[in-house]
Amino acid sequence: MTSGMSELPMTVPEGAEEYQYAELMICLPPTWKLSDEAFKDERNYWPIRALKTMARFPHEYNTWLYMGHTLVNGNPAQPYSEDTGFQGMFVWVPDVKDKAGFFNLEMSHEKVVHFYTLIPLYGEELDYKIKHSEEELLHKLNKIGVTDVLDPSRKNSCKKLWGLF
Repeated sequence: MTSGMSELPMTVPEGAEEYQYAELMICLPPTWKLSDEAFKDERNYWPIRALKTMARFPHEYNTWLYMGHTLVNGNPAQPYSEDTGFQGMFVWVPDVKDKAGFFNLEMSHEKVVHFYTLIPLYGEELDYKIKHSEEELLHKLNKIGVTDVLDPSRKNSCKKLWGLF
């Protein structure tokens, strides 16, 4: 989970002022290697690097991140590491029982911090979301059982089979 992204307000569009403070999280499986030594290998560090990059993004580019937004890794998009096909992240609401309670942390009357989870996406999934909608992408992700917990070997929900979608 990031800590510090919400120190500064994001540049939100008019009418979205209540969402100018946010923190991000990514859920890793319990077997993920999290030591300093393991992080020397990009295959272990890429989710952390993506989390840090995305936390800085709205402040560096005077924009915002909100549920449904996606951010690609590079231009053109490229896999986060040599052992994954994930090329971007999807910002969504964490899958917890008390979504409103978890999502909103009231720091003061003027500042509420919102928490979003990151779901890694394949290039085809990023394209699908742009061509269709976040709702349709979510339907495809739910159909194959994608959860908040990163599964580096999960199926691609939009993989073309034999030239068909």
